Amino acid sequence: MVSRMTDFTSDLEINDDQLSIFTGPNYVLCFQDDYDDCLEVLRNRLRANLSQLRRKSSGYLAYALTDVVLDHYYPTMAAIGDYIEELEDQIFTERRERRLLNRILRVKKDVVRFRRLVYPERDKIAEILRMPDEIVPAELKAYYRDAYDHAIQALDLA
Repeated sequence: MVSRMTDFTSDLEINDDQLSIFTGPNYVLCFQDDYDDCLEVLRNRLRANLSQLRRKSSGYLAYALTDVVLDHYYPTMAAIGDYIEELEDQIFTERRERRLLNRILRVKKDVVRFRRLVYPERDKIAEILRMPDEIVPAELKAYYRDAYDHAIQALDLA
């Protein structure tokens, strides 16, 4: 599986990083370019000896990775929304229309780019939900249905 982690940077741009997840019967391998990301919450849960993540299947851990990435879409969209509100306020208070228009167009492009990052997440999860129960057990599909709902909500926000 491949997921796209996102963040709205201090440079007011969407930064994304690929997360590749390989799952087997008793293992999960993850590869990513940058370590500084939204997965730290999950790493901390895994470090805790009493974590339920340690007792669940590798398939559940793969779901948890996907879910954390999806959950991080909300702060990204919230940051973009805050920036858009700031731009809207400036429309009525500033006289530098061209510069402001360029910033608005850049944010619009970021929102379109964000949607392009989220659509594959939604499609990937839909594909997982269609897999036979021998590959993805029904108990895991319940979690993935929740993740699918998160992807739909993120798209609705964008």
